[in-house]
Amino acid sequence: MNQITEEQLWDLADGLIEEPLASELMQVIALNPGLKQKYDEIKAINSSLASMQLDTPSANFTANVMAQFRTEMGKPEALKTLVNRKIIYGIAAVFSAIIIGLLFFTIWNAPAEPSAQFMATSNQVQQAVDSQVDSLLNNKVFWRSFLMIDAVLLLIFADKLLSRRSLKNIA
Repeated sequence: MNQITEEQLWDLADGLIEEPLASELMQVIALNPGLKQKYDEIKAINSSLASMQLDTPSANFTANVMAQFRTEMGKPEALKTLVNRKIIYGIAAVFSAIIIGLLFFTIWNAPAEPSAQFMATSNQVQQAVDSQVDSLLNNKVFWRSFLMIDAVLLLIFADKLLSRRSLKNIA
């Protein structure tokens, strides 16, 4: 054998190596005092580990772990990630500044009095919008679908409201 590793020494001490190879390793160990000392240390550690009694957890260990798990899972706010409010306020401030800037830009660049072309176009647009709104308001299919969607939204809202109240009564 060229070189005996510590892993081979541990396997020999544990009895995991087959007999022909084990006897060959024992001969090499007997000839080398450094390996012999290391092998004796490993055998001493093995014997002390074998003589130790294993600790067993208490009878209610599982119950205690599960109770702790339930209390931790009962706090959903502890599991949520927190977002720094300064970041949210900063984003809101940027969007507000953009909107206000666009408003001032539009007002600043608007003509003082509307032109004749604008008035003519605006009257045509107003007439087109009026005709579209009138046709929409007189459309029965529109109103029925609008009322159906409102009814569905009302039922969803009522369901959520009632389920919250029933959960509060249970807890």
